[in-house]
Amino acid sequence: MPSIAFARTVRGAIGITLVALGGVLTAMNFDVLEPVPIVRFWPMILVVLGILGLTKTNPDKPLEGYWLLVIGLWLQVSLLELWGLGFRETWPMLVIAWGVSLLLREGTARGGATANPAAPDFAPRQNP
Repeated sequence: MPSIAFARTVRGAIGITLVALGGVLTAMNFDVLEPVPIVRFWPMILVVLGILGLTKTNPDKPLEGYWLLVIGLWLQVSLLELWGLGFRETWPMLVIAWGVSLLLREGTARGGATANPAAPDFAPRQNP
């Protein structure tokens, strides 16, 4: 369950996004702005929410927001065909991201990056 502070941050970010989007659409309706293909940039909403999820301080879920960030970046690169990369060329990056998330999750479960990966997960027995 997300924390109350994070929920407020997300609601605030969504509110600001909706107000800005409404302002831009209204300006386009009154011919103040030229119509632009805004639809091509919708994945940036996922990127922003992913960054907000990663920057929140919840020690129980340090990777919250990871997938929103990854999917948002992947969709943006693929939709705009940045560097000549479309969906056909970039889908294997999701497999890589999945592997990275499993490795990061394992690292945080063991106590973070400072933990010794060679150390056993059990405490030594005490002699009576």
